[in-house]
Amino acid sequence: MAKHCENCGTALFRGQTVCPNCGHTQGTYIPPKSNINQNNSSGRQCFVATVAFGNPNCDELNILRDFRDSNLSKSYLGRRFIFWYYLHGEKLAKWIENKPIIKNFTRSLLKAFTLLLKNRD
Repeated sequence: MAKHCENCGTALFRGQTVCPNCGHTQGTYIPPKSNINQNNSSGRQCFVATVAFGNPNCDELNILRDFRDSNLSKSYLGRRFIFWYYLHGEKLAKWIENKPIIKNFTRSLLKAFTLLLKNRD
C-alpha cells in the first residue's frame, strides 16, 4: 500500500520522506495550509528554471509550479519525474549556472514551454 503525505495526501515513493508537492517532511508538525507562505520555495523548488530565469518568483516559475501541481502530480509518470527531478535537479542547475550558452538555451526552452502552458487555457 502506498504511503501518502500527511499534509497534502500526495502519494510518496518508497523511502521518500519529503513530499515533492508541498515539501512537508513526514512525521513533523506543519501549520495549517492557511498559515503557509506560498512564496516560500521550500518544497516548491524549480532548480533549473530558477537558474535559467534568475528569479525564483517570476511568472514562468509560477506557471511551471502550477503545471507540476495540477498535472504532473496527478499521474504515475509525472510523480516519477517529480521524484527524479528533486533528486537530480539541483545538481543539474549547478552545472547549467556557469554555462551561459546552455543557460540561455534552457531559458528559451522553458519560456516556450510556459507560453504553451499559458495559452492552452
